[in-house]
Amino acid sequence: RYQTGPILSTLLVLLSCEVGRDVFRGSRGTRPSASPLPGFRDVHLQSLLGFGLLVAFLSRYGPGSVAISILVVAFAIQWAVLIQGFLYFFLNGKIYVGAQSMVSADFCAAAILIATGALVGRVNPVQMLLLTLLGVTLFTLNEYVLLSLMGVRDSGGSLTVHTFGAYFGLMVSRILHDQKFLSHEGSTSSIQTLLFPFPAGTIFLWIFWPSFTSATTARDAAEPWAVLNTYFSLAASTLATFVFSSRMPPWPAWP
Repeated sequence: RYQTGPILSTLLVLLSCEVGRDVFRGSRGTRPSASPLPGFRDVHLQSLLGFGLLVAFLSRYGPGSVAISILVVAFAIQWAVLIQGFLYFFLNGKIYVGAQSMVSADFCAAAILIATGALVGRVNPVQMLLLTLLGVTLFTLNEYVLLSLMGVRDSGGSLTVHTFGAYFGLMVSRILHDQKFLSHEGSTSSIQTLLFPFPAGTIFLWIFWPSFTSATTARDAAEPWAVLNTYFSLAASTLATFVFSSRMPPWPAWP
């Protein structure tokens, strides 16, 4: 607990990089670095409020789980800007930061938050920072191989964000597996406190998902189509969920 402050201060110094106004298009980005910021704002809100609340288990871990989510996002963004900057936005000895690099960093933070859902409560803040350090590095390498080397079109991050985050969290969770964490004893909050973050996080994801999926598309005719398809896909899938959920057994009957 007492080592967290000095470690965070050291990381802030190590992660400091120069921000320039010039625009540099990297090999990954299809949207230029100086693209309008509203898309970034939606992606940023979704990462913090959507994924952040969705992986916060307040009933077992209290408000500290939300603080861990914010810590992970803050560190993942800075480390991602540095690592991804060397691959995509490095020119004349400088890392150029703009809307594209911020969106890319938020995508990376979202993947780490997905993995955090399987790790919160099992590791302390310092260990979470170390796992974030590893996760961001692996995320960047995986993204570079898929998008730059293999030429995969991954609008919305189905492979680079969601699949990577899920399997990275499962891998680390399996390594840290301990039977005592399967017990629900010691829970001090009510079931209402447990359930509150889930609908709130889901609503934020629902609102900002069209911007999330279109943030990495080219600024041409493909962008409005990405928003349109996501918009109606959300509406149709939500309706289908309610239809099929009526045929499912009640929640207490779930195994």
